Amino acid sequence: MTTVNKKRKYEEENRCFRSEWEESFAFIEYNGKSLCLICKDTIANYKISNLRRHYETTHPQFSIQYPPSSKLRKEKLMSLKNCLQKQQGLLASCSNEDIRKIEASFIISWNIAREKRPYVEGEFIKNNLVDVINILEPTNEKLLKLITQIPTSRRTTERRISIINKSIENTLKYDLNNCTAFSIALDESTDIQDIPQLAIFVRCGSEEVHIKEELLDLVALRETTRGIDIKNAFNMVLNNFHLPIDKLVSVATDGAPAMTGKNQGLIGLLKSDPKIPKFVPIHCIIHREHIISKYLKFENVWNIVLKVIHFIRVNAKTHRQFKNFLEELKEDGDKSPNDISFYCIVRWLSVYNVLNRFNELLTPICIFLKEQGRQCLELEDKNWLQDFSFLTDTMQHLHTLNLALQGKEKTNVMNLSF
Repeated sequence: MTTVNKKRKYEEENRCFRSEWEESFAFIEYNGKSLCLICKDTIANYKISNLRRHYETTHPQFSIQYPPSSKLRKEKLMSLKNCLQKQQGLLASCSNEDIRKIEASFIISWNIAREKRPYVEGEFIKNNLVDVINILEPTNEKLLKLITQIPTSRRTTERRISIINKSIENTLKYDLNNCTAFSIALDESTDIQDIPQLAIFVRCGSEEVHIKEELLDLVALRETTRGIDIKNAFNMVLNNFHLPIDKLVSVATDGAPAMTGKNQGLIGLLKSDPKIPKFVPIHCIIHREHIISKYLKFENVWNIVLKVIHFIRVNAKTHRQFKNFLEELKEDGDKSPNDISFYCIVRWLSVYNVLNRFNELLTPICIFLKEQGRQCLELEDKNWLQDFSFLTDTMQHLHTLNLALQGKEKTNVMNLSF
């Protein structure tokens, strides 16, 4: 029986580049290949027959002009190597400049996205940078050239923001899959186009007790905002982000029936879902604060305050007279307020600002009302003033609490004094 000799593969030959090939065939090793110093062509393998064929076929005159083993040949090969190194250094420098320009483009796009500015403002920012450099460093032409070459078009900015968004999303997915526990907060509201939007926030903690919180998703609901609609949107987000549902520890919502309903609300539906583990339902503290500010009005105080404010602010002439009156009372260096605040029922957190400003201007207000022929006896009643001071102090504590809750990674809420 005849045996068939198996042909050996090139990878199994373990060939390596030999230094004498540089002198013989003007080849050097470059990135795992044989590079010809004369024409810059590359040969994928280290076979002497391939190198000799290329040298004798493509450069037959080289050995005549530069005889082998001669000093002239060595100097020519050294010159070719130095030229190649300079070209590689130039390419590396250009590559680093391109990287810096792309990085600058990403920074501009990131700031545009963070400030919710139009994408076309990238060109506006670049033009401003050019003008600033022309003033501060007019002789730095290299920096000026780099800035003008930063890609900041609208489509480029859009692509950069999409890449940043994808990167943040992937990082968030990784953190959620590797966290020890996470909690969810949901808030449903309607935008200016009457479309209900469900904002879902997540807070997760690692084994090193590093807390991280992010906006997980913003889901547009269809027509209704029932508990089942919110739960369906919540399940969709869970599937999209592949959340480890067994690590869920709490769900925070507002006090709406669609959220907290025992049977048809979101909390009730989540508790009845066998796939959802046991969790702690939490009523959002900001919504509870809103309820306090809404119902803790002290109508005997608040009605008088609004009545006075409306008298001063509703009529333009009266408002101008009041502002001029305050200017006349001011002395040099006096930093007292120069106007009274207008109350807006939508901005419920402005209650403290209104009461505090009214308290600071209480004496001028009393004098101005008397000059206008308006009597407001409550402003001089001690019992009413006590109730007014109590309401102002209470709203001040709520205002302080709200400021402490603003921002990210607030983990010391329980240390606040109520």
